Amino acid sequence: MSASNSALQSLGVRAAGRDDEFDTVGLGRFRRTESWAAAECIRRLVAETRDLRGAAADDAISALLPQATGSQGEVAIWLEAACALAKIGGKAIPALAALLVPGALPNRWHIVRALGEAGPPASMAVPELMNVLKADDDDRVRTEAASTLGKIGGDARSAVPVLIDALRDPSVVIRREAVWALGEIRSGETAVIDALDETLPDSDQYVRGLSAEALRKFSTRNQPRDGWLEALGTSVKFHLPGKGKSQ
Repeated sequence: MSASNSALQSLGVRAAGRDDEFDTVGLGRFRRTESWAAAECIRRLVAETRDLRGAAADDAISALLPQATGSQGEVAIWLEAACALAKIGGKAIPALAALLVPGALPNRWHIVRALGEAGPPASMAVPELMNVLKADDDDRVRTEAASTLGKIGGDARSAVPVLIDALRDPSVVIRREAVWALGEIRSGETAVIDALDETLPDSDQYVRGLSAEALRKFSTRNQPRDGWLEALGTSVKFHLPGKGKSQ
């Protein structure tokens, strides 16, 4: 069975007469670009996965996992399948988290990103995400992990020490995401306030700006020292974590 039809079946589409699943949803004209079409199938139907429960959810997880692991198809399929799994939630979250164990997959960034799309329900994956941020040898994956921890929010408080360590990372992109994540988790611990305060002289303007914004989210008594907030002015164009670019 093709990757496209397998993806569609996992979302409840069934063949009708001479038409296979691909034709049933009106995508037959895209057969020559099947990798794109398989991803598009999942993307268009992913909203429906939120309503899957019980045996239907189990079936969808079983069908989507091979699509998400990179063992079939191309990267567009991997990401869309992983996002579909994250939106199913429940048993799908630990299934995705298990793919973050070292050696489980050669490519993991899309798994981490998908967990970020799930938001707070992905909190059970926080230990694996912490390990990725601490030890993965791919900065892209580590960057996604920091961003995902921020998207999980308050339920990722156990990751605060790892994120504080990431504030000193050589990668400026990882530092940006770590600062933003700490602001989203909002633990308000003294260690967090002090760590953010120490990043205000960072060589990167986005790290400085994000640090000031994070500190602003805490109580007024936790404003940065030495007038850094005022010194930043209003001209800083803050990096938007999770989007991979500034605006």
